[in-house]
Amino acid sequence: MAIESSLLVAMLSLSQAPPSPATSDAAAIAGLVRDNGAQPLRGALVVAHCDCLPRPREVQTDDSGRFRLEGLPPGEYTVQVLFGAAEVLERVALERAIRRALYVRVDTRADMRRDSGVDPGRGEGPPRAGGVDGWTRAWLR
Repeated sequence: MAIESSLLVAMLSLSQAPPSPATSDAAAIAGLVRDNGAQPLRGALVVAHCDCLPRPREVQTDDSGRFRLEGLPPGEYTVQVLFGAAEVLERVALERAIRRALYVRVDTRADMRRDSGVDPGRGEGPPRAGGVDGWTRAWLR
């Protein structure tokens, strides 16, 4: 009985261990995808490409047009946003344990492909009207 209790305590201790250094060094990208009328785009596919990943990471935007890609290693990323026939490419440089906000506008009226850069030093795209919303501000903290 004492051996079983010791084993249970040891297993509980291991399950509550602090995150590994690799996990705490992970970076993230979150953002908002809107259409040409500034309305949130639900269901847009957001794909992060990087040589630092074994395969691309992808998520879909929620009802508010928001997305999060977490647990990313540092590297130079191309973030691809797809909605219907439209495609937007954004470049983002991620450093260790950094969170970046990304705002993407997709013109859903016509076939579209836009490739715009993100300043690797600041991780910001072109200025957008209204600035950072409360959700993103809280996430960046």
